[in-house]
Amino acid sequence: MPQSAPTDPAIQNTLEGDTVPLAAKPSHARYTPVEDELMVKLRKKRLPWDKIIEFFPGRTKQGLQQRYSNLRTGKTNSDPQRISYTPEEDRLLKRLVEQRNLSWKQIAAYFPGRSSGALQNHYWTKLKTKDTP
Repeated sequence: MPQSAPTDPAIQNTLEGDTVPLAAKPSHARYTPVEDELMVKLRKKRLPWDKIIEFFPGRTKQGLQQRYSNLRTGKTNSDPQRISYTPEEDRLLKRLVEQRNLSWKQIAAYFPGRSSGALQNHYWTKLKTKDTP
């Protein structure tokens, strides 16, 4: 991230020494650019995760650490085109699971950018009971 002035007052207050946490969010909610920026700034100040978590009510320490790791390696789901599964992906996933009897790791090879865990979760929660041709 570039070394520019923070875009959010909560971040600016935090960097100036005030401890103003962000609004509480459920741990499963998507991270916002403001949260990402704050997390990076706090880590650059070498704050331990036990202190950083105080700025993110509703988030877990493990979730923050994973998000930070993903930010550093560029593995974030910031592309809205890849978030939703297309009907074609649904049909292919269902066919691979039910007709080809492949492992989840083998199935993931057909879906660049999607993990075997994400595919398995999508299949069991969205497709198993749904009739897809």
